[in-house]
Amino acid sequence: RKTSVFAVLKYSQFGHRDVETTSEACVEMFKILLADKSPLVLAPAIIAFFQMFPDEHQMLHVIFRRVCRQLVYFESQYVLPVIQILIQYSLKFLKKPEPEVEEVKPETVENGKQGEDDEEESSEEDKKTDFFAKTSSVVDNKDLRFLLDCAHDLLYQNEGSILVAVAMLYYYCGSEDHLRRVAKPLLSFKGQPQEISYCMLKVIESLSRKDPELFRLYMKFFFVCATDIASIRSIKLSILVNLTSKTNATTIIKEIKSYIRYPSHEFAAESIKALG
Repeated sequence: RKTSVFAVLKYSQFGHRDVETTSEACVEMFKILLADKSPLVLAPAIIAFFQMFPDEHQMLHVIFRRVCRQLVYFESQYVLPVIQILIQYSLKFLKKPEPEVEEVKPETVENGKQGEDDEEESSEEDKKTDFFAKTSSVVDNKDLRFLLDCAHDLLYQNEGSILVAVAMLYYYCGSEDHLRRVAKPLLSFKGQPQEISYCMLKVIESLSRKDPELFRLYMKFFFVCATDIASIRSIKLSILVNLTSKTNATTIIKEIKSYIRYPSHEFAAESIKALG
């Protein structure tokens, strides 16, 4: 069944000359494949479907929660593209959860009549602006929370690509609390191949620019090593600059000063520029 997914994709590319007939036939085939309960079939079916129909995100409505549950069971090479599709779906149909804020109750005037009037007006406004009403095309953000919770289980895996995928999901669709969850697992870049470490460090650089507090306690992880390649050295230097604060400025400046004598003249110049 997994092989048939790629057969359908090839059929659409090199099959019948009539595009409309081919598309209709492929859609019918994908409806069967997307209903498959096996994660070995579902993940490649989702990827192949969106390669053919990149804008048909509504097809995920029916299977959305099943895809979320099976994220942990997908093969590692399919997790990143599937999560990228789920991010597009979430940004299109799901409302991002907002942090709970305590509301200040309006002062009551004339034995509480004014407060009652305000409550009636606010309830009417809520009905008008209820994005999660049954008549609305926007899905309840409980689905988004479900996706974010299911993705949390992926953080226990040591695959760099999977950690990058979860970080992307939390960055675009999650809250600050979700970003805190992914910060420590991303530090496993030190045990990854240099190519994967580079991708993970790029994610850390973006997160540290948005919220430096996520990585300030782990600033020593980003000190440059003698075995680091040029691209990784540059990203680590950028991360150190993002993490600099009044409390750790002395330590970071001392570390960056040691890079001025580095054998690479380009990196030494970057270090001087960072100090400036």
